[in-house]
Amino acid sequence: MQGPRRKHCCLLPQVELQGVSLVVLSFFRDEQKAVQLANLVKSAGGMLGAAVCCAENGGDPNDDWTTCDRDRDALLDRYADRQQLLLP
Repeated sequence: MQGPRRKHCCLLPQVELQGVSLVVLSFFRDEQKAVQLANLVKSAGGMLGAAVCCAENGGDPNDDWTTCDRDRDALLDRYADRQQLLLP
């Protein structure tokens, strides 16, 4: 016969979870949606992330939506500006 079961074990580490938003970098072409996303992520205490597939590392240079070749620098600046909205 087994003894009483414990509901919580004090020996297990606790893990805190934090929300993360990950979108393609081209998402930041729409300034209004970028601000809305940053505000939503901030309200949840999360992190704002972006990804881009660079043509020289396997992306298709003809697919501007994923490589952002024509405006990558401007989009990275806009992404960084949205990151500033998350600071306290």
